[in-house]
Amino acid sequence: MKDRESRYIYGNLATLDLFGCAAEELFGKEDADFFPPGTVKQIKALDNRVLEGEQTMEEVDTSGPGEDGRVFLETKTPINAAGDNQGVTGLLGISTDITESKKNERALRHWEELMRYIIEHDRSAVAVHDKAYRYIYVSKRYLEDYQVKEEDLIGKHHYDVFPDLPEKWRKAHRKALAGEVTRAEDDPYYKDDGTVEWTRWECRPWYEANGETGGFIVYTEVTTERKNMELELVAAKEKAQESDRLKTAFLANMSHEIRTPMNGILGFAQILKDPRISKAQQKHFIDVIEKSGQRLLNLLNDIIDVSRIESGHRELDLSEISVHETLQYMFGFFKPGYEEQRPGVNLVMDLPEEDIQFVTDRDKLHSILMNLLRNAEKFTLEGRVVFGCHREEDSVVWYVKDTGIGIPASKQPMIFDRFFQADISFSRGYEGAGLGLSISKAFVEMMGGRIWLESESGKGSVFYFSLPLEPDSVQKESVTEEVSPSGPQRKKGEVNLLVVDDDAASFEVIKYMLENEGFRLYHAKSGEEALDFFSTQKDLDLILMDIKMPGIDGHETTRNIRKIDRDIPVIAQTAHALSGDAEKSLASGCNDYLAKPIKKEVLLKKIRKHLR
Repeated sequence: MKDRESRYIYGNLATLDLFGCAAEELFGKEDADFFPPGTVKQIKALDNRVLEGEQTMEEVDTSGPGEDGRVFLETKTPINAAGDNQGVTGLLGISTDITESKKNERALRHWEELMRYIIEHDRSAVAVHDKAYRYIYVSKRYLEDYQVKEEDLIGKHHYDVFPDLPEKWRKAHRKALAGEVTRAEDDPYYKDDGTVEWTRWECRPWYEANGETGGFIVYTEVTTERKNMELELVAAKEKAQESDRLKTAFLANMSHEIRTPMNGILGFAQILKDPRISKAQQKHFIDVIEKSGQRLLNLLNDIIDVSRIESGHRELDLSEISVHETLQYMFGFFKPGYEEQRPGVNLVMDLPEEDIQFVTDRDKLHSILMNLLRNAEKFTLEGRVVFGCHREEDSVVWYVKDTGIGIPASKQPMIFDRFFQADISFSRGYEGAGLGLSISKAFVEMMGGRIWLESESGKGSVFYFSLPLEPDSVQKESVTEEVSPSGPQRKKGEVNLLVVDDDAASFEVIKYMLENEGFRLYHAKSGEEALDFFSTQKDLDLILMDIKMPGIDGHETTRNIRKIDRDIPVIAQTAHALSGDAEKSLASGCNDYLAKPIKKEVLLKKIRKHLR
């Protein structure tokens, strides 16, 4: 009991026991004599309300700074000891010690918060451990992910259950017990079978009601599916960016590869109009035009080869070839060019002692060797280029060795990629579209072989490719035999030729090639015009038939001519030169086939072959 000044005027035995004093020591004392300032302030505010006539019931915590006190439920009521007309003269207070029940309440609230944390991470595998690393709780997802049973975990030491736990996890546990939180996003875990499982995890401390660390909580979430999707998206993005980069580089390089020889052709064609140039200059300029045209033709052939590969054309024209003849042909073809373009480079043919006869696609083999020898010439400024082959069990291994600039190890895995030269820095300054090695690889694999290289930057390169002696797994392409005219022998005097071509320039080229060779030429600019002319002109000896024309094309025109005359020789000529063009022309009734641009010696050879 207190007076109006909140001084104690009475206390029962429980009160005296609480304060640890005798009755005479209690009387006249204030709360400040027994409680810390914070508690005194709370009690004073409560007493003031009661002294104003209010009855109260509130909790009071007697804890001071850095110490645990007790919690009381204070029930207070005002009193009037002198009568109603004197007003409130003091207050009566009843204190009930609820310290233990408050501790229990706090513990319960703590566990409720702990469970709420677990529920909030229900997609995760959650495990709760005490300070001794023993399991005290695990979630259902934890049991599923780690394929364990709850009865085998609760009360067990974490490291007894998982003795091979990585050190990074053990370190995270120690940090958690010290009050730190450790977490990781997309952490890889390598399984025994070599696969990778990605996880997101966190290790944090949990606390007792008194604030002490009670143990640690670990939650893990398997993110493998999401991570793989992210990696696939990143890879797809990088691939798309690389594709765009290579496309840009390729277009720039192709523009260069086309415009450079075109500049030589058109530039020197204009210069040739100048009547002041000498014969020697004229010959030089014509040589440049011819070489520039050949460079354009090589580029076109590469693009056509890529087109065939892309379209899935895998048929082969198989025939028996001689290794000696092939190597000697290549040596004769390249030797003059090496002497002129690379005088400091010695071209060496490594001819095997024994000639090897085997079946393969002659044209594709020539294409591969030409690509490799052109590359060697391009990147070798001095030293030697050696090419040859040898037999190795059931295959023939071909090789081209050079002492050129070599290929850095980092670039070698991509060397057979299409358009690769358009992208690598060391190839800048060297002509070419970067298609040759890609085409060569496709041809080698098409013929059942493989291609590889050995190279060191600054010390040269060696390209190898093997071809099987017996290509069992490849399909031979059926090629129609050339048809010789079966009619009567043609006259030996002047020969009448009909040139069917809608392009005036193409006709002018053929006219110039043939007019001084004993031929009389007639020109039809379309299929319809050719049929009209053929139906009235009876002394024609041969027809040069363009395939691509407006209206009736060359195939249809030839079929109509065959209805009138089955014997007159017809030689197809086309600028397409794509896969199957020769076969289509022969099937429509043509006797032979020429691909533009036409060379005079080839044209004359074809004509004389069918007029003999």
